[in-house]
Amino acid sequence: MARVSQRRSGRLRGATIVIIAAMLPVVIGGLALSVDTAVIATARAQLSTVADAAALAGARKALDAGRFEEAQALLGPLAKEHPGNAQITSLQTIIARLRASVKATAAEDALWAARRDYRHDPAAAVARLAALDVDGLPEPLARQVFGQWARACRRRCERDGTGDALRYAPRVGRGAVLIRRTPDEPYVVLSAIGMGDVWAAGTVVSERTVRCARPLSNC
Repeated sequence: MARVSQRRSGRLRGATIVIIAAMLPVVIGGLALSVDTAVIATARAQLSTVADAAALAGARKALDAGRFEEAQALLGPLAKEHPGNAQITSLQTIIARLRASVKATAAEDALWAARRDYRHDPAAAVARLAALDVDGLPEPLARQVFGQWARACRRRCERDGTGDALRYAPRVGRGAVLIRRTPDEPYVVLSAIGMGDVWAAGTVVSERTVRCARPLSNC
């Protein structure tokens, strides 16, 4: 009886050893997988930090060189990944201010040239002002640019003998001058400022736009 108990005990211990032996690779494999995942996560975080630092340095370099679009392109992904980061926010604020300053300076230069030239070369003055990016200009400057553009358009129409010219101005500093060659023809765009590509010269406008427009001669 004792021998039987010993044999049973031995078989149980053997079975236990077999079960444990079978489990060891799983446990060890799981441990190894856990370690590998942690190492990979750490490496990725380090690489991300290095990449972010490089992108931030590149943005500063581009900003110093006046390449605002490049600087903003580098900062955009960083701002999404690190919202509220003081360095990134500061650089974005600087970029916005510098871009606004450059845009305003370009508008002032074009305005000065248009005032000088519009009497003897109104077409050139119109083209120069219409080419400006007026989005975000200070309102007083935007009004001056628009007013001078409208006067240059009127001068051009007078030179060309174009009657019935209209001025459509849906927003401050933005609008279009509309003309038609004969009373039977539809109105088309002569020039537009701050209105986008859909208002290209020669584009036929709707009757609703015509109804909302005012005579160019009144400006």
